Amino acid sequence: MNKKIKPLNIKNMKSLHLTLLFMLITLMSTAGQDYIFRKSNWNDSKSKIIASESIKLTEQKSQGFEMLYGETTLMGLDVLVIYSLADNMLVRCAYVITEEHSNRNDYIDDYKTLKELLVQKYGRPKKEKQVWKDDLYQDDPSDYGFAVSLGHLVYYALWHLDGGETIGTNLTGENYEILHTITYESPNYGEILDNIRSKTVLEEL
Repeated sequence: MNKKIKPLNIKNMKSLHLTLLFMLITLMSTAGQDYIFRKSNWNDSKSKIIASESIKLTEQKSQGFEMLYGETTLMGLDVLVIYSLADNMLVRCAYVITEEHSNRNDYIDDYKTLKELLVQKYGRPKKEKQVWKDDLYQDDPSDYGFAVSLGHLVYYALWHLDGGETIGTNLTGENYEILHTITYESPNYGEILDNIRSKTVLEEL
């Protein structure tokens, strides 16, 4: 697609940037901040989630969870919205950023932009790291995006909220593919996941 984009007035760049940041913070939260993710809370039922959404959701069962997912955009980026339910109660949700770039360093820019917005909403993360698993491209920042696509470089940040929820954002890669996610896990998600895994193992015995 060869779209001609009207050049921006440099004097207005700062104002535009602040406006866009405000828009994304608004989208990722709600006016009353009564929801943990979009317009849903932990333990919401499938029917309640579907009724709350403005996008079409597809249903699927995966690894003991009932999944609801659909496509939308977040700050102009293509994303997949995913809800995970156990016993018809919401226990995990996520954004998978599916926007594609020809310049792999743009994926890092997307990660940093969304991470900083999470910082504005939730404060500094409990953990935040840029991890080199292979330092082959460490001396050349222009190849950092390529390093991510090979799995050589990983970015992540993690928040633990007062209510027990865990929020994380990750930028990882493998076989020249890059995966960027923002995940929200309920306080009892770990216990639920362990129970589902145990049940699966018992069923296979």
